[in-house]
Amino acid sequence: MPEKLSKCRIKYLGVWLDEHLNFNEQAEYAVGKAMRAFGKIRRLIDGRDGITPQTGIMLYKSLVRPHWEFSIAAWATVAEKGIQSLEAAQARCLRSILGAKVHSSADAIDNIANITPVRLRIQEVCILE
Repeated sequence: MPEKLSKCRIKYLGVWLDEHLNFNEQAEYAVGKAMRAFGKIRRLIDGRDGITPQTGIMLYKSLVRPHWEFSIAAWATVAEKGIQSLEAAQARCLRSILGAKVHSSADAIDNIANITPVRLRIQEVCILE
């Protein structure tokens, strides 16, 4: 019977590291922080009686996106599942800000909001770093 490895993980400079350096836990953590930050913006939207979509997008760029972009150059090798969860979180936030339907295309939402898609944004940030 193979020996089970202990799940050793540590948070170092704000990034969750595990013994295999696969960063899946970091992606989940980043999505969670971003969605909690978006919860504050969602209260301001209040249907369509609250802030304008332009203001919502500005707030998303300044308050939500930095949570998942934090040290992305260090953990950009995250598995496809982690990137998909980041994309799903961004799409959820932007749909809510724009008042779009649940089944609206994430690519269309990114385009309408003039937001760089997650995969391209990761590349941009890594190049800048």
